[in-house]
Amino acid sequence: GWYSIFLVLMLFFLATFIMQFMALWEDSEIRADLQQQAVKISDDPRQFKGFHDGIYSMLYSSSGFITRGVVPDGFPLNQSPSFNTITEIKNNNVKYYYYDAHYNTPVFTGFVRSVVPVSTLSRKTNSIVLAFLCGGATFIIIATFGGYMLIRRGLRPLRTMTKTAAEIGHSKDLSKRLTEVQGNDEIHRL
Repeated sequence: GWYSIFLVLMLFFLATFIMQFMALWEDSEIRADLQQQAVKISDDPRQFKGFHDGIYSMLYSSSGFITRGVVPDGFPLNQSPSFNTITEIKNNNVKYYYYDAHYNTPVFTGFVRSVVPVSTLSRKTNSIVLAFLCGGATFIIIATFGGYMLIRRGLRPLRTMTKTAAEIGHSKDLSKRLTEVQGNDEIHRL
């Protein structure tokens, strides 16, 4: 029982660490992708896609009107530009990251805005955590059963000695002897 409790606690702490690590790693990855996509579009207008890899892109004119692109549902359109930094906003319990990059061509002046809803970040993390929990539960069942069998086999000589000692104590027959235990471990020395 204690062994199983120890395994469950270790698995819990490991799962917590993995969840935190994955969330941080995924957050930094999406921030880098968000910035990279906005800069790529501002450098080469032919790279413009309204939606790509979970990131929405919009082309704003210098007067602040959207001329091209896709706006994610729930994203407030009145956000001030966020050049050289990724800005986080929350609207209706949905968190968004957005990044803006200047867009200058001989024909058009404005900026590119890339936006990602943060809820899309958790898909990979949730899949990994689910797989970890299923695998962890299987591991605990196998480890508990295997540990029980190993401990039971390892303590068999002690059970035999205890049984023989109890028989000697009840019958007062001091001619009985404990059987010799094979090996060179603590039980053999006992």
